[in-house]
Amino acid sequence: MIVNLIIATFNLIPAFPMDGGKGIPGTPVDAYGGDGWNENTNGLLRQYFPKGMDLSNAHQNRLNAVARRLNERPRKTLNFETPAERSAKCVALTG
Repeated sequence: MIVNLIIATFNLIPAFPMDGGKGIPGTPVDAYGGDGWNENTNGLLRQYFPKGMDLSNAHQNRLNAVARRLNERPRKTLNFETPAERSAKCVALTG
């Protein structure tokens, strides 16, 4: 579920040290657009959840609403499609 991904991402981001752009150990620097992807996602999540907030206390409806808003944002890396649109296209190709 996307909400679990948001929670996992949000909780893991502060745990990664600032390492001069080396990225996550074992992950290519350019994976997901490199460190910029991580920083952008962190910034987007911080618009909704302040640093240090315990997400285990967040109501599921709130998490779902944030996930929906993030997935409905057009992304330059997706040729200005939303992640939801791109996901639907990929699923349609497999069916």
